Amino acid sequence: MTSTYAPLKPISNGPKASHPLNAAPPAAGSTKASTTDVRFCSQCRRTLSPSTVYKWCEVCRLKDREKAKRKKLRALELAAQVHAAASSVPVTPDARSVAINLDGDDTDVEMQGPGAVAFMHTKRKACEMESDTLGAGPSQHATSETEYQTEGLFMDALSQRMRDSRASSSTASAPSYVEFFGSYTIVMDPNVSAVRRAKRTKADLMKSAHLQFGDLIKYESTTRNIGHARTYWCACNPAPTPPALLAQHPASQPPATFASTPSSTPPTIKRTQSTLTSWLSKPAPPSGMHISRPADPVKVPTPPPGCGGTITVSVVEDASHPLASMGIKGQRIAVRVEHPGRDVNKSFAFEQ
Repeated sequence: MTSTYAPLKPISNGPKASHPLNAAPPAAGSTKASTTDVRFCSQCRRTLSPSTVYKWCEVCRLKDREKAKRKKLRALELAAQVHAAASSVPVTPDARSVAINLDGDDTDVEMQGPGAVAFMHTKRKACEMESDTLGAGPSQHATSETEYQTEGLFMDALSQRMRDSRASSSTASAPSYVEFFGSYTIVMDPNVSAVRRAKRTKADLMKSAHLQFGDLIKYESTTRNIGHARTYWCACNPAPTPPALLAQHPASQPPATFASTPSSTPPTIKRTQSTLTSWLSKPAPPSGMHISRPADPVKVPTPPPGCGGTITVSVVEDASHPLASMGIKGQRIAVRVEHPGRDVNKSFAFEQ
């Protein structure tokens, strides 16, 4: 029986089998890199080198550094312009100072008055003080700190307060009491420490406000806000003359001897055993007898120099200005003057 079927032929897959897209996937041990290992810059989508660890390419990182540098320069120029504008503001009696609310709220700030300078988004609560604050009388006391916009306004207010005190002391029997507590803020110089700034402020107060500093009472530093405080005696009046030693009582002085002074020095008598025995055999004086000796001088405690008041200068780091977020920090310089004297133990250093 013969087969009627044709012989079998191999089946051809056609031309698609040789197309490169239909090639078999690489083996698991193949060393060729896959497309999933390629990384792109998240900023400009350039291909990153496999060895880099950054998300941005080198070109984008260089542009970002240049942009940050230009931003910092613009901030410095803006701070210089604000300082120059504040210095050129005319001083008027109605807007010499700005009182700061110390309750802890730093929102909704608005400086009012002709002498106010508009800072960019300043977050401070302030109100204009009355004009009679500068001419404080004996019954007025500075119970809170007063912040001044510039150093010149601060020096003018302090000088006026001290002039009023001197004028009242010349007409009254006792000098009027003055308690001045003011501050101002400057751009911090990283090359000038808080100690040097406090000493420079002391020299400026002696030159501009005509304050007279006595001896240094105490000083202290704090690392919390990088500050320093120094307290001095107020030497507005000449130092009192130290009290003389009290005169000795006549009864305590040794009795005067009326024996005539020999014309020549008596010869020295050589001691022997017999003279020592005769001296020991003499009866002792009665217990009730008191041999008088010269009384020791009584020392009187010396009062503090001048009027007994105190002057305290404190310098602390200030970061309340909006430019502080850009790395531009400030220094708050506060001065407290109390005249005449007070208790030294209550003199302030750093405000908590």
